[in-house]
Amino acid sequence: MASTASLVNVSPNNPVFDLPIYVARDEGLFAKAGIEVRLQAKYSERNPSEADPFKRLKESLFEQGKADVYNLCEWAGIDRSEKSSRGAQVLALRPAVGVQSLEGVLARKDIVVEHLGVPERRYQALKEGASRAVAVMEPFISLGLKEGAHLVDVTFYRGAEVIAPGLSPEQRSAYLGAINEAADRIMAGFGKYKHYVTEQTRGALEPHEMSDHFVRYTHYVVYEPKRFQQVYEWMRSWGLASGDADHASVVARL
Repeated sequence: MASTASLVNVSPNNPVFDLPIYVARDEGLFAKAGIEVRLQAKYSERNPSEADPFKRLKESLFEQGKADVYNLCEWAGIDRSEKSSRGAQVLALRPAVGVQSLEGVLARKDIVVEHLGVPERRYQALKEGASRAVAVMEPFISLGLKEGAHLVDVTFYRGAEVIAPGLSPEQRSAYLGAINEAADRIMAGFGKYKHYVTEQTRGALEPHEMSDHFVRYTHYVVYEPKRFQQVYEWMRSWGLASGDADHASVVARL
């Protein structure tokens, strides 16, 4: 049994993004690194339509002190760190590199953004005709292609690992090292691990039906000041940031 000092609690994200965590946990990589990692809830337990991000499962668990780490898209990692009452910071860019985008193909003035909630609800809105286009990640890209949907745009993007300030340097290093090794194992034999991701479709997509093209796993990346500033300026252009944050306050030291 790991000691309290080596325990790292994780708040869940979409399975496609948490896959390195599952693999590191189930194949003993966290244990080898000297830490115990516990997911504090199942992703399926989240509210499917919560618009306030701090009322969502992963953020609320973290802000309550029940989780030490969670991952989400890059700009949201900055946003949550900037607004966190607990002192959250971005530790690094996560190993999962996924596909999801519309901007770039359509002029910004032609994009009407509507909050629909979790990917399952977005995909259902597409099937029902309530939305003409939706931004989703795997396994819903493969499921959509299987069921007759078409790709409007494909853009790979990274996300952020957000951590609590009390996580020690040793815990940070051990956690990132284990998910790096997990990413290597996934890319060496992705088919072995697809069932973790396709489980979200409740049988609508079998593991062998999930494409290899729309997600990659690589080592974490240090969040450099130049990239932070580029993303923060993009956030400001969309009205997603106040303009008061800086790299030193939002990004943690490894």
